[in-house]
Amino acid sequence: MKERIYSQLFSYPTKFPGDEECLAIELSPPSCELLQLQNEYVKIFINDVPTVTSPPYSSYYLEGSYCGVISSEIKKLYLRYGFTIEEELPDHLAVELEFLTYLLHTHASIEEDKESEAIEEDIQKMITHLQTWVPLMVKSIEKHHPKSFYCELAKAFLQYLTPNTSQIFKRDIGV
Repeated sequence: MKERIYSQLFSYPTKFPGDEECLAIELSPPSCELLQLQNEYVKIFINDVPTVTSPPYSSYYLEGSYCGVISSEIKKLYLRYGFTIEEELPDHLAVELEFLTYLLHTHASIEEDKESEAIEEDIQKMITHLQTWVPLMVKSIEKHHPKSFYCELAKAFLQYLTPNTSQIFKRDIGV
């Protein structure tokens, strides 16, 4: 699923993205070494001077702070499904995409109509949530880091995350 690939690529790079991953989302592989990619990730998403310009957290774009109400609400949704996170805040883009992937897989394995409907609603809720804040993050990355691999990744993800995305996700899981 493309959501899993995006989740992995928006996480701190511990290995160089493979050609297969990049091709699956129609993105050119980075033209740098792993260390340079790691430095780029840190600069864009974690620690830039004087301030981080494009943090990958929904609460930053929707509330102007970290760990706000949105982060708390998302964490509650995760807990309802037994989805746990260890190293990141709940509203980090990679975590939100991993949870969406989890929901899609869960939905594909459920046969009960009521449970299936509830999961579909939560899938749609996550898609709508992503559509609300990801464009703001992409604009920030385009403005501050236009030549980076992550700018290309963000633009590719935004293109994938169109108003018709719910149909794309449903097709991915055979709904």
